[in-house]
Amino acid sequence: MVESYSTEKKGPIVASCKCDFIQPLFYPGDITIRSSINFIKKTSFGIYHQILNDKGEIAADAQDVMVMFDFEKNAKSPVTAELREIIEQLENKHIGKNRE
Repeated sequence: MVESYSTEKKGPIVASCKCDFIQPLFYPGDITIRSSINFIKKTSFGIYHQILNDKGEIAADAQDVMVMFDFEKNAKSPVTAELREIIEQLENKHIGKNRE
């Protein structure tokens, strides 16, 4: 993706982020964050996060929506087949067809 940005001026931007806390986290403390891609659409993809406290309990659920963006055209751009393939390999699962 870094190569895509440096050569084509395209890359993901944050369109939305949301975090719902189920219980408080305390400082100092250790947390674990589990993240996975939960959808890929035509120009966007979603990242789901679970934030666990130091006891391994779910403290928060979060969701980010990333939009692929062409910085030269100042417009959304499609999620490429190459990026979809990389995501599916990392997630070790098929994430469905592109859809709007």
